[in-house]
Amino acid sequence: MSKPIRRRPKNSRSRSEQLDRTTKDPETSPEGAPEAARGDGDDSRGRAPDRARRRAGAARAARPVVRDASGAIVGVRRRAGPRIVGFKPLPSSPRKREVIITVAQKPRPPGRASRHKLRQQALHGGRRRPPRRTRRSAGRGGAGPSGTKTMRAEKRVVRVDGEITTRGLAQQLGRKAGDVLRVLWRAGMRGLTVNSSLELEVAALVAETFGYTARDVAVHERDIVGAQDDAATGELRARAPVVCVLGHVDHGKTTLLDRVRASSVAAREAGGITQGVAAYRVEAGARGVVFLDTPGHAAFAAMRARGVDVTDIVALVVAADDGVMPTTVEVIERARAAGVPIVVAINKIDLPDANPGRVKQELMTHGLVGEEFGGDVLMVELSAKTGVGLAALLEALALQAELMELRARVDAPAAGVVLEAQLDRGLGPVASVIVRSGTLRVGQVVVVGERSGKVRALHDERGAPLDEAGPSTPVRLSGLDGPPPVGARIEVVPDERAARQLIELRAARRRRGDLASRRAPRSLADTLRRGRTKLVSVVLRARTAGAAEALAGALRGLSCAEVELEVIAAGAGAITPGDVALAAVSDARVLGFGARPVGSARRDAAREGVVIQCVDVIHDALDWARVQLAAQLEPERRERVVGEAEVRALFPTSEGVVAGCRVLSGALTRRARIRVRRRGESVHEGPIESLRVHKDDVPRVRVGLECGVLIGGARELELGDILEAFELELIARAYPPTP
Repeated sequence: MSKPIRRRPKNSRSRSEQLDRTTKDPETSPEGAPEAARGDGDDSRGRAPDRARRRAGAARAARPVVRDASGAIVGVRRRAGPRIVGFKPLPSSPRKREVIITVAQKPRPPGRASRHKLRQQALHGGRRRPPRRTRRSAGRGGAGPSGTKTMRAEKRVVRVDGEITTRGLAQQLGRKAGDVLRVLWRAGMRGLTVNSSLELEVAALVAETFGYTARDVAVHERDIVGAQDDAATGELRARAPVVCVLGHVDHGKTTLLDRVRASSVAAREAGGITQGVAAYRVEAGARGVVFLDTPGHAAFAAMRARGVDVTDIVALVVAADDGVMPTTVEVIERARAAGVPIVVAINKIDLPDANPGRVKQELMTHGLVGEEFGGDVLMVELSAKTGVGLAALLEALALQAELMELRARVDAPAAGVVLEAQLDRGLGPVASVIVRSGTLRVGQVVVVGERSGKVRALHDERGAPLDEAGPSTPVRLSGLDGPPPVGARIEVVPDERAARQLIELRAARRRRGDLASRRAPRSLADTLRRGRTKLVSVVLRARTAGAAEALAGALRGLSCAEVELEVIAAGAGAITPGDVALAAVSDARVLGFGARPVGSARRDAAREGVVIQCVDVIHDALDWARVQLAAQLEPERRERVVGEAEVRALFPTSEGVVAGCRVLSGALTRRARIRVRRRGESVHEGPIESLRVHKDDVPRVRVGLECGVLIGGARELELGDILEAFELELIARAYPPTP
C-alpha cells in the first residue's frame, strides 16, 4: 500500500531555514522549551523530531507572541520596520506664482427666470413655492394661482370625424374618461363605455358641458358631389313622364306594354310572367312616355317599391275578371305613401266573365274613386290583347302629366337611378339606368354605390348606341368595374380621384355599420333558439341583380323556428367554379335563377358533392327551397296499433316471466313494442324479447292463435292483462310545419 504524499504548505520556509531561525532567535527559542518543541525526541522511524520542529516553526510564524520556558505567553513579538531618522529638504519649483486681481463691476439685471423666481418668493413670503398641481382646473381657461392665461375660444374646439369614441373625446377635452362617461350617464346613456362611438350631436352636448364646441371635420359626399350640383346652371325644361306599370301577377301588364310598343316581350318571359324591371320609351304625346315594367309576384315587392320611388305616375292594371288582389292593395298603399297619382287600367274586358263595374266598386273600398262617381282618379277600360281602349289610356297618361307640369334641368351633371344590373358577355357589367335630371354623356366618370368607372357606351332599350341621355331617358350603361347595387343613385364626379375618394368614404361607412351590427347584443333566448335551429345555406346566382335581391329576400322569408335558410352569397351572373368552392366549404347548395354553370363548375360540383339546382321561374325556386327545408325537419313519430293479446298463463323463467297469451285482434310481431294495460291503465311498456309458438321462434302470430311472449323489463304480470302491440312510424313533415 502506497504512502500518502505530504505536500509542503505554500509560502513555508525550508527545514534548514526554520532550524537556523529557531537556534538564532533567543526570543522565539527559549532554552526551557519542551523537548517536543525543540525536536529532541525521536520515534521508531526517526521522523518525529523533524515533524515536531516543523509544527513549532509554523506555530511561531503564525503566532506573533513570546513564550517563557513553561510555554506561557509573556509578550508580543515586534516586527522589524523602517525608522524615521530625519528630514531632507527638497528644492522648490522654479515656476512663478501669479495672482488675479478683479475690479468690482455693476451687476447685470436678472433674467426672465430670475424675475419669476423673485416674484414667487415675494408672493409666498420667502417660503418655497407650493408644488405644481397635476390635475387641471375644471374650467381649464380661468387664471389660477400660478397665473395661467385663459385659452382663446377658437382653440376650445373638439374635432369630430363623423364619429368619435368616448376615450378620444376625453383626450381632446383634457379630462378623464370617467368624467365624460359620468356626463353621458346623467343624460340617460348608461350603456356606453370608453370604447363606444358617439355621434356628432352627442359629442357636441358633452363638449358644451366642459366649455368646448364640437366641429365636424369629416369629409361628406356633398363635399365631393354637391359642388357640381350647386354650380349647375340652365333653364328648366319640360320632360317626359315616367309611368310605372304595376298590378297583380297575370293581370296583363307585360302584354299591355307589348301592345303599346308593338313588341312581344311576354312571349319570351319564362313561365309567361315578368321577373325583372325593364324601361321603355314610347312616342306618345308631345314629349313621349317612359314605361317601367315591374313583376307582379309577391316575391318582387322590393322591385315594385323601387318602381314607385322613381316614377311620376302609377298605371295600376287590374283584370276585369279577377278583381282586386293582395298585390293590387299593396300597390295602392305604396303609391299613396309616396304621393304618386294613380291611373287605373281595367284590362281583359274582352273576356266573357269580365265585370268592370265590380272592379270599380272594389277599388272604391280602397279609396280609388273614378271621375264618373265624382272622384279624381282616371279609370280606363281596355283590352291589351285586342288593343281596345289603348289610345284612351295614353291620352289619360298625357293629361295627368300635363297637370303635374314635369320639368328638369338639362345643362347639369346627370343624376339617375339603377333599375337593373347584369353581366353581359360582350359588354361586361351593364346597368339599366333611368336619368332623372341632367345629361349623361359617354366618357364621364360616374359612381354608383361602391362601383365606379368611365362611361364606355350608352344604348337604348332596343340596343341602338347613344352619345348622351337627357332627363327621363332609360339607357343601358357599360363601363363600370362591377355590377352596381339595384336602386342605387348614379352620380357624375369630376375625375377618377374624386370617384376613389367617394367610394372609400362609402366603404368606411358600410364597415362601421357592419361592425356595429356584429357588436349588437344578442339575448339569451335568441342564442338558445339559434343553437336549436338547423341551417340550410344557399349560394344564389340570378340573371339580374334585382332578381337576385328579390329572390334572396323571398328565400329568407321561408325560415321558421326549427330551420333557417341563409343566403350566404347572391349576385348577378353565371354559376362559376368560385361559387362551387364557396358552397363546398360552407356546406351549401347552389341555386341558379335564370343562370347556368360555366367552365368547370359542374365538374367541380360533382367532385365536391355540391348540389346545383337551376330554375327559370320564381315558383320553382321557392318550391325547391321548401323541399330543402322540409328535409331538415325532424320526422313526426306516430304509433300504429297492430294487435292485442290477453294473458292467460304465466311461466316464470331465469330470463323473466313468459306470458302465455291468446291473440284477440290483429297480430303480434317481433319488431313491435308491447304496452301492458291492466284495468284500463298502462302499467308497463317494453320490446318483445322472445315470441314463440310452442318451442319455435316465430316473427308473427296472427289473431286466434296462442303464443308465449317475453316482454323486456316486465317482472310483475297478472292473469287477464291486455298486451297491446304497436309500431312507431316516422312520417315526413310538410313545409311550413304546423305549430
